[in-house]
Amino acid sequence: MGLFSSYTQESSKKAAANTAYVPPAAIEADASGKKNRPTRSRKEAEAARMAVLHPKLTKKEAQARDRQAANKRSAQRLVEYEQTPERVLLRNYIDSRWSLTEFMLPIMVVMLVVSLLGAAFPTLVFGVTIGLYVLAAISVVNMFLTWRGFKEELQLRYPGASSKGLLGTMISRMMAMRRLRNPGPVVARGEAY
Repeated sequence: MGLFSSYTQESSKKAAANTAYVPPAAIEADASGKKNRPTRSRKEAEAARMAVLHPKLTKKEAQARDRQAANKRSAQRLVEYEQTPERVLLRNYIDSRWSLTEFMLPIMVVMLVVSLLGAAFPTLVFGVTIGLYVLAAISVVNMFLTWRGFKEELQLRYPGASSKGLLGTMISRMMAMRRLRNPGPVVARGEAY
């Protein structure tokens, strides 16, 4: 066993060579336990290792691999873009407030159903139509006031920061219900951000 024998470098190399992993497919032996082929040359062994590292792909497999890599890069860029201070401030600014615009889509669906069910009552349909226009006008005013407030807050916190590209993000975030916002809200309503 050699527990008390002196340590030599050659004995450790032999032990490492004996414990090296050899895949079962690489061992070709007949019933007597002897190899049935000559040992591979160094060039063949290196080619086999390189084939594992750099497989030859079909055109379809190469396109799929490239598409997957491009999607991964795109997702990484999106994560980095979403973490810019202006966008984080915008998300927190919107998430910390109550807004009628957030409830606009569910209210519009209810009004649409009422207008379909109330076909026998033209005055009901007229009232629902007027209600939709009023709701849309209130939402536009709400978005305008929120945008003005956000631009002032942005200039206070990050002087000289650009608000370019944030208006569309603000509108889509305001229209989304709180639970469906992506990335999810990290600030509670009324909480300081």
